[in-house]
Amino acid sequence: MPADPDDPRKFIFRVITKSHPWGYQRTDNTKTLAANNIRKALELYPCEDYLKTDLVQFFPYDAILPLPFSWFIEAIETGQGLDFLLTKFNTKPTRIGLKNMPHGKKKPKTIIKNNFML
Repeated sequence: MPADPDDPRKFIFRVITKSHPWGYQRTDNTKTLAANNIRKALELYPCEDYLKTDLVQFFPYDAILPLPFSWFIEAIETGQGLDFLLTKFNTKPTRIGLKNMPHGKKKPKTIIKNNFML
């Protein structure tokens, strides 16, 4: 989700890689994160060595509310839609826990309900 109010995009699709599991800058996906943000990201991820850790443990650090694309696919395939996303988000914060997610001041449940029509 774009943080810039002048950005017309409602969502931003990001891919993480083994060499950059913390992702790239939200405003310009061709630029890497600053070293201090990479350090902060590494403190949040549950791993000793990011090169040996499965990518499912990571998310784009600069994202406001990072949701795996596979969750959207599964929500549509199961026919559960929004309820599936909410359940998945509430029961599977395996990455870093809700309290540490970089979603700003809005509650994740509110963001999901207000922005997704499945």
